[in-house]
Amino acid sequence: MRRVLVSVLAMTALLALGACGGSDDDDETTSPTTAAGPVSTTTFKGDANSPFCQLGRANNARLQAIGAAAANPDELDRVLRDAAPAVRQAADIAPDEIKKDVDLLADAFEDLLKSLDEGQPDLGAIVSPEFTTAAQNLTNYGRDVCGITG
Repeated sequence: MRRVLVSVLAMTALLALGACGGSDDDDETTSPTTAAGPVSTTTFKGDANSPFCQLGRANNARLQAIGAAAANPDELDRVLRDAAPAVRQAADIAPDEIKKDVDLLADAFEDLLKSLDEGQPDLGAIVSPEFTTAAQNLTNYGRDVCGITG
């Protein structure tokens, strides 16, 4: 069970660290649905050189460490806890255009870490449709604005 939870934390950290941001420009949003729920098709505009984008690019090594540690739950737990400040920093500097999504992901990451520490893992925040939409928005933002792929 702990291995699954640590893997979920890794995914949350990857989402929060792997994307970058832009500006306050307007976006166009449509929300088609699938059998799995709403799908985000938000189009983002922004500055690829923003502090948020720079943080996303600077954290590529941390992302690689998370991936490399995935097979060892204790190592992954340490790497994720080391990533926690960067996840919060991403939320703190996120541009208005994506801030709500980054805040939701960072809060879910922190809540899940806290629930693990308390011995009562709570996956509620990371299985919600809002989490899924925020994760997709952040992925799209990183790709469309900052050129981060994969």
